Amino acid sequence: MFRIFLALFLVSCLSTSCKLNKLYNQTVIENEVFSTTFNFKKLPSGHIVIPVLIKGTEYSFLLDTGTPNIISRELAEALKLEHVYHKKYLDSQDNSLELSLTIIDKLSIGGINFLNNATTIHNFDKSPPTIRCLNISGVIGANLMKKAVWEFDFEKNEITITGNKNYTVRGNDARIDFTTGYSGTPKVPISINGIRDGRSYVDFGAKGFYKSSKKTYNKLCRRANKHKCQTTSGYGSIASGAFGYEQPDSSYVALVHSFAIGKTQPAVLNDQLITLSNHSDKLLGLDFFENYHTIINWPDREIILRKRKNTEKIEAYHSFGFRVIYRDNKLYVGFLYNNSPAALAGLKLDDQILRINEFDFDHSNVDKFCTFLNSNTLKNSSQLNLTLLRNGAQEEIVLYKKDLFVGKE
Repeated sequence: MFRIFLALFLVSCLSTSCKLNKLYNQTVIENEVFSTTFNFKKLPSGHIVIPVLIKGTEYSFLLDTGTPNIISRELAEALKLEHVYHKKYLDSQDNSLELSLTIIDKLSIGGINFLNNATTIHNFDKSPPTIRCLNISGVIGANLMKKAVWEFDFEKNEITITGNKNYTVRGNDARIDFTTGYSGTPKVPISINGIRDGRSYVDFGAKGFYKSSKKTYNKLCRRANKHKCQTTSGYGSIASGAFGYEQPDSSYVALVHSFAIGKTQPAVLNDQLITLSNHSDKLLGLDFFENYHTIINWPDREIILRKRKNTEKIEAYHSFGFRVIYRDNKLYVGFLYNNSPAALAGLKLDDQILRINEFDFDHSNVDKFCTFLNSNTLKNSSQLNLTLLRNGAQEEIVLYKKDLFVGKE
């Protein structure tokens, strides 16, 4: 199964301040006793979108534990929200941008009213198309979510928000204590093949399993542990954030024997794929949590994970071996795995792609790219017919998907 690690909105301050912390801590819930259950929508990208009511109008907001609240510039202007603070931020790929903060006096989720919500204003037109294609009005982030207990049922696509902490913990449930970042993003301890990898952000905005650093690769996949860590590598931009694509670099995908979060009562999955690169943040993505019925109790700083019956076991990495980047209304090869079908067929980084199967990118626009992205063609197809533009001439290439780990020791 081909999985893309797409970390969208994990945002951090370049320098925190007392005023910023105060703003992010001021959200309150209108009623002392509250509980609601509602359905969430899963986008073609795999991300979670929920309905949010502001001043009598419903909007679609991404749900993301890895960021503070965000609202689009267009909606902030329509609501006539006042700018109350300015700060420079980093996104999940270390791109920086100066942003303004505002206060949304009241927003409602599932009938629960959240008051005095500090929210970053962001112009999504400055984001990569991968984010603009989500067609959202903003993001519900950790500084709001940390005021309650959130329960995620990934089988029913349901979320429960409650102030009740008397949930049932069964004998086989994993119970993980967490710390938080400045805006409330949980950080949990990680072990891979029995080797500790520090603490990772819990990032529901990252549609992937786990992303760590090249230092982790060196610890994990050195000669003594190689039998537990098969890898394949490539070069390019493997992820995008709120403000841009990451800088091209070498990255690895590793098939690891054991992956665990927590210490005393850990959650453990076997035979999983993780991504390793020079990225500065460790991110535990939504693909991990979809294996569990998940409760995040921010007030008590604990996560309860109950394994689902049909937990996915990944033993293959079926891929064509490349990723795409869309810029200036053109599609390019943005990342290429070594010894993959794409590399062996002669694709090169920054090759311009004119056509993929029925999708024509000659004289294209963002809407056409979004249609392609939402089709999940690279994930769902077993064969691709590509047309490339090289030195002013068109070149036709046919690719067939394969397991990138076959034949590796």
